[in-house]
Amino acid sequence: MIEAAFCGTRGGAALRNVAGSFYDFTAQHFTGTHATTLTAPPDAWGARSAAVWAEQLAASPAFDPAATLFARSAEVLDRIYGR
Repeated sequence: MIEAAFCGTRGGAALRNVAGSFYDFTAQHFTGTHATTLTAPPDAWGARSAAVWAEQLAASPAFDPAATLFARSAEVLDRIYGR
């Protein structure tokens, strides 16, 4: 289960994976006893991220220094999963 919930003085929000999925998530906003679903699967985020990458590459084929953070993200996930 992957879940993050946040509570504030004027409401709250939660992000949860669906049925144990690593890719499918729901996001909800809470006000009092009312819940509003902000997003739910299916969401074609994989295709969207590929399109963004292609647009960035077309704009500039230069190395993006922010890409060095990808390795750090992988290190964090590996530590979480004990690898």
